[in-house]
Amino acid sequence: YELIDEVYKEIENIGIQVNTFERIYFSTENETMKNFRRLTGVANIVKPYREVDEPVGKIVFGDESNDNILKLASILASHPKAYKFDFIRSERVLYEILPKGNSKGDVMLRIADILGIDHRKTVAVGDYSNDVSMLKMAGVGVAVANASEDAKAAADRITVSNEEHAIAKVISDLDKYFDL
Repeated sequence: YELIDEVYKEIENIGIQVNTFERIYFSTENETMKNFRRLTGVANIVKPYREVDEPVGKIVFGDESNDNILKLASILASHPKAYKFDFIRSERVLYEILPKGNSKGDVMLRIADILGIDHRKTVAVGDYSNDVSMLKMAGVGVAVANASEDAKAAADRITVSNEEHAIAKVISDLDKYFDL
């Protein structure tokens, strides 16, 4: 909460959502949070972040201003407790605080281990910065054609855009990725 307090003091009108393992709470409202709910259909459950009494999975900040997102990243990175967390820009307007070691890549490999799947036989498909760890850790990382440049750079392959049934295309191309 100290990191959130610091951001909240420094950036007016920053959107803040708290993601628990059961729900998403909206602690501060702005246009980005309204758009997020409109696009995802998530319910507008309002609760101040310090009053959330469930285990927190991640904190998401949102702002339409790139300058504010960059300022936010700087504030978080320079905080004395930053070493305890991972930070990721998950969309152009969203920036997240995650517990250390809970990137998409880390979680994908843990799931593979639980299911007894060889890490070399995993495939990840992504389109943005928050997918980079997953694309790098997968046996085959595939970025969609309209992915961010960092996602494309992390990928082993590029497929069609996410508006052209990319997942279906990746599934149909599995034999090209592995000796099936």
